[in-house]
Amino acid sequence: MNLFESTKEPKLYQQIATKIAEQIRNREYLPSERLPSERMLAEQLNISRATVREAIIALEILGYVEIRMGAGIYVLDSPMLHADINIETSTRNEVTPNEFIEIRLLVEPEFTEIATINATRADLESFKKLQAATERINSLKDHYYFDKKFHLLIAESTKNPLARNIMKQIWESAEQSQIPTNFNKHYVTKRTWDLSVQEHKEIINAILARDPKLARHMMYKHLVGVLLRLH
Repeated sequence: MNLFESTKEPKLYQQIATKIAEQIRNREYLPSERLPSERMLAEQLNISRATVREAIIALEILGYVEIRMGAGIYVLDSPMLHADINIETSTRNEVTPNEFIEIRLLVEPEFTEIATINATRADLESFKKLQAATERINSLKDHYYFDKKFHLLIAESTKNPLARNIMKQIWESAEQSQIPTNFNKHYVTKRTWDLSVQEHKEIINAILARDPKLARHMMYKHLVGVLLRLH
């Protein structure tokens, strides 16, 4: 066993998920029963709603609960209720939506600045076409595809293979952690998607204007906005 791994403190959302799972196994919440709302759980546990949401999503992935949009969170009558599962171990390699955005905040504004300087005419045309296509989509299920395509095009336009590889690795890690499913099911609404489309447009306009500092600022503003919308 890795010494550092064995002594690592579980993430807060893992601790909360473990606590709720124990309550479910102890029959404090019965199958088909509705759990308190995210807001109520956050108040009871004195934590943020974002952390509660991450804990509930982990429990849904593990089969403890079902999140019904507009109806609430319901306990499932599943084998998980009778299994002593270590949630920290089961979710150790999971990337949360918060972590997915936070790591990108460290690198993507810089990549956007570099892309604005190095983008070719072909890249600029690709940005224009992608924005036009994005504005035409009608289904929120297409959100992830177009969002990923936009952000990877930024990395491609840096003309730096390390930037491309870093962004590719970030998105691949997210996909292994069910980020696409979680975003589409729990976070993306027409309002949040419309905001993202507008923010993408502002970034593209700055790139087309060859204004590196503005493009960097707009990317930072966009990612901070997404992070705030997760809460």
